[in-house]
Amino acid sequence: MLDKTGYYRYGLVQLQDFDLWLRILNYTSVYVLQEKLTWYRQFSRKGMNLSDLTGDKGKENRLQHECWWIISNAIEQMSDSKFLEVFSEELRWKEAMSHEAVLCEKAFLLWNVGGSLAAPYFIDMLENAECREILEQKYQFTLNDFYALNRQA
Repeated sequence: MLDKTGYYRYGLVQLQDFDLWLRILNYTSVYVLQEKLTWYRQFSRKGMNLSDLTGDKGKENRLQHECWWIISNAIEQMSDSKFLEVFSEELRWKEAMSHEAVLCEKAFLLWNVGGSLAAPYFIDMLENAECREILEQKYQFTLNDFYALNRQA
């Protein structure tokens, strides 16, 4: 499986496992065993664990940036059919089937996760007449709605 997905990403410090598991899930199902098969090492001194936040604003920022990037990348890499299967309950338009409609759904989902992550989707979709039509007719979402959305913090 690691030959297909790749290994840990060098640029990630705190969420390497999360990223790897999401990439694996894009290829296959995963089953959780209740039996403990490993030990987890944790340093007893505060600040020794890379993922230990301990009030460090820099680590908190890195955690948030890594999380946003991983989620955005996972959704972007997901095939349309996989996305519709995984996020069927979260779809705004339950009949979304075309590639353009899935792009719209991905953009709205990303907006809910991390706002600015979705901006590139919306910018590209608004250049595509078919996407613009779907946004307007199925989501009642116009260019002015994007402008207003993009002004939010």
